[in-house]
Amino acid sequence: MIRGDSERSEAGRGLRDAYLAFWESLRTSADVDQSGSVDLDEWLAYWQVTLEDDERYEAEVEAITNHLFSVFDTDEDEGIGSDEFCDFYGVFGLGANLARSIFVELDANNDGRISREELMEIGRQFYRSDDPGDVGNMLFGPFGM
Repeated sequence: MIRGDSERSEAGRGLRDAYLAFWESLRTSADVDQSGSVDLDEWLAYWQVTLEDDERYEAEVEAITNHLFSVFDTDEDEGIGSDEFCDFYGVFGLGANLARSIFVELDANNDGRISREELMEIGRQFYRSDDPGDVGNMLFGPFGM
């Protein structure tokens, strides 16, 4: 586990339960054919509807932001530091050097951490910006990797 907790520990079970709840919420909304999985067409349709509804979109981004913080803010200081961001990128199979360079770009106020508010703005850029130069587009790694 990312936090170093056993899957059998209270923290490990809590993290697993949080992911399962997150998945169940997504599956309930996106799994239109009730197959138990969300295919690409269902995923894209889900996000199309979400992006067109400002209230739903803000709720979704807030939920994702809170979820990311609960998982990756391992020192619980209400910010994601460089090492924690490396853990985040590692989940996607991306290297620490890339993570550190992207972290510098995403840390808007250069304080060495990404706050919830910064992550909310990064998420808004990632999901809604038409500007390919927005740093939020790097949230889940460079396009084409």
